[in-house]
Amino acid sequence: MKLIFDFLAILLMFVNIIYVVHVFISLKRSQSKNSSMLRKLNWIGHSYITLLLVFLIGYIVITIMSMKDGSLTSIIISQILFWGAVFVFISIYVFNTLFQNMNEEMTYEISDLKISLDNYIKHMPGGVHHCQVDPELKVTYVSPGFTDITGYTIENINRISNGKYTGIIIEEDRQHFVDAIHQLMDTMTEVTINYRILKPEGKVIWVSDSMNIIKDSRGNRHIFAVVLDITDEKEKASKDALTGLLNKGAFHTLSKEYMDLHTDSYVGLFMVDLNDFKSVNDNYGHQIGDIILKKVADYITSVFSEYDTLIGRVGGDEFMILVKDICEKTMVDLKLNLVTNFSITLEEIHDFPVITGSVGYTYCSCKSDFDTVYQNADESMYKEKRMIKGF
Repeated sequence: MKLIFDFLAILLMFVNIIYVVHVFISLKRSQSKNSSMLRKLNWIGHSYITLLLVFLIGYIVITIMSMKDGSLTSIIISQILFWGAVFVFISIYVFNTLFQNMNEEMTYEISDLKISLDNYIKHMPGGVHHCQVDPELKVTYVSPGFTDITGYTIENINRISNGKYTGIIIEEDRQHFVDAIHQLMDTMTEVTINYRILKPEGKVIWVSDSMNIIKDSRGNRHIFAVVLDITDEKEKASKDALTGLLNKGAFHTLSKEYMDLHTDSYVGLFMVDLNDFKSVNDNYGHQIGDIILKKVADYITSVFSEYDTLIGRVGGDEFMILVKDICEKTMVDLKLNLVTNFSITLEEIHDFPVITGSVGYTYCSCKSDFDTVYQNADESMYKEKRMIKGF
């Protein structure tokens, strides 16, 4: 009888081994390599360790008892407990090995993915930044390309603006950026905007920012964005090709933006129109006329060089200057200086006429409507021109 039960115990051992091997192969073929599976395997491993200890203690106790009374029942129980312990031991080994293999495989996959992502970001045009929406657009990552464009590293942003992305955007453009973020959160679709960044050394650059938003498993919102430097394109689009000053569209846009964002301040707006410039083009040709226009642009720029201004060529021979944060007395002095020294000529051409300009201006609060201010400056200039011509 004892031999029969020994045979059954051995058979049970083989059945257990076959079962464990089957489980191992099944799990090995499984495509589920997520963290929940790993946690489950780890939990099973700890459970098996506990069972192993129970089986071993039971086996020792039953074996001691069977040695005293020679009971067949005790022998059977001890055999079952023994092979149960073997089964648990094998299971621990199988699951622990599987857990380690899966963990290592996931580590390699994540490492490979990170390397691939870093290489992709490194070679893509522009720069990448990652912000966590809450709290307050905290920057968590910037790529080397982003640093090349903007001059900012994570350490710079943390030091300058306590990690807030809006801290590197110039003040006039921050609300525009915040509005775009709200649109992004409302629509959950890509948003692209242009804004200006103040670099650490004080230079202002234009960037185009294409932003996407995602939510993680905890509901936290993250913004991933690609930034391109569009400063050259913006400058070309906003500049008058001949003089290098702002063109009419850019001058109007930037003037309106400044006044809208500085309603507690005052500005002065000058309008300059050249006197008898048509005769220069008629008598000397447009090439000479272009030279005169460039000289006028240089002269106006020099007069206002010590002031914070926007200077634009808004017509064929018309120029406008917006002087920021200025008092009315200074405006009067500036006009006097501008008119008194306004004398453009070409020494290379004998008897070339001296070109002067009619100057009008208006002084106003930034709360004023820009189009109305523009009209007032224009009327002031034409009033000055009629006085020069004597009618």
